[in-house]
Amino acid sequence: MRDDTGKTAMAQTKDKNANLEKLSFEQCMEKLSSLVSEMESGNIPLEEMISKFEKGSSIAAVCHRKLADLKQKIEMLQTTKNTPRQKKSEPPEEDDGTTLFENTSF
Repeated sequence: MRDDTGKTAMAQTKDKNANLEKLSFEQCMEKLSSLVSEMESGNIPLEEMISKFEKGSSIAAVCHRKLADLKQKIEMLQTTKNTPRQKKSEPPEEDDGTTLFENTSF
C-alpha cells in the first residue's frame, strides 16, 4: 500500500524508526507514556487503538535497543576502569596483604 507521497508502509515505518533513533531514551519513553495514556483512556476506536499499539511496539523496541547499547557502554567503561594500569618503568608491586590494615585500629 502506498501513501500520498508514493511510499510503501514498510518505507514509512523505516522513516519513523529512523526518527525515533534520533531521540534520546527519555524522549522515546515520553512518547511511549503518552501513547499508553491515550490507549488507557478507552476513548479510542479499535482501529486507532491497533495503530497506536503498533506505534508503541516500535517505540518500545527502540527504547530496548537504546538501553542495551547504554548497558554495553557502561559495562565497557567499568571493565576499562577496573583494568589495572601499570607503569612500564616500574615492576608491579607485591602485596603481602598487610598494607590494607596498617593504619587501622580496631
